[in-house]
Amino acid sequence: MIKNIILVIIALYALSTFGQTDYSLQTTIRTYSLGASVDGDLGYAYKFWNSDKNKAFYGYFRPSVQIKTSGVVNYISQQMDFFPISFFGMYIGRSSGYRNLNDLQGFDCSNSVNCGADNTKGYYGVNLALAYKKFVLLNLYRVEEIDYDTKELFIAEETSNLIVKPEDTVKSLTSVFGYKLAEDKMLALLNVNYTAKEYDQDSQMTMLLGQFTKGKSSYQLGLGNFRNRNNKNHFSALLMYKWSGEKGLRLF
Repeated sequence: MIKNIILVIIALYALSTFGQTDYSLQTTIRTYSLGASVDGDLGYAYKFWNSDKNKAFYGYFRPSVQIKTSGVVNYISQQMDFFPISFFGMYIGRSSGYRNLNDLQGFDCSNSVNCGADNTKGYYGVNLALAYKKFVLLNLYRVEEIDYDTKELFIAEETSNLIVKPEDTVKSLTSVFGYKLAEDKMLALLNVNYTAKEYDQDSQMTMLLGQFTKGKSSYQLGLGNFRNRNNKNHFSALLMYKWSGEKGLRLF
């Protein structure tokens, strides 16, 4: 996997002459279920068509690599995006996860639940972004086929707060409905639904989200509710900082 990542990075650098390279760093902190991560993303977008009438309309494909780490949970991913038009597209990818968790909020990691099993994921998704005047709508649908390196029947999935089997499918739907208060400020409603196939579990995060953008940096603060797999509601806060070194062709 790491060898493939290195080859992809070399290829992206070589291709940068013919397209647009993009890269970003993001830090995320969530209070329930408690977690934090730093995400790095490097991609190359090749435009295969564009509109003569509207510069915002074009199509592209984009190979990329991502690294996500919290120290005890680490993921390396390879991904291919295909956007037939700039505001609507799909992607497919594969990741390797290395977990060393001994404690995870909402789980009994010492007895009944495995919190530290490594995994591989094959995943795909569809993204849509729409804007009208000062209103913004964003929908992100994602499916992960997860394979853990253990035969234990109860495994903790750290993002969704769900219990999954060694081979399972986790789906998520993220929706953002926002209103631009100014060019650099937005107020939005964020909703994320998670479902796990084998144990038929679900969880949900709903928040009021504020965003402030300055130059290449954006700051987001969300306050709201996280409903866990046991249908218990918990107050949760979300803090995100993103630095976009080069945006490339991506609108979002």
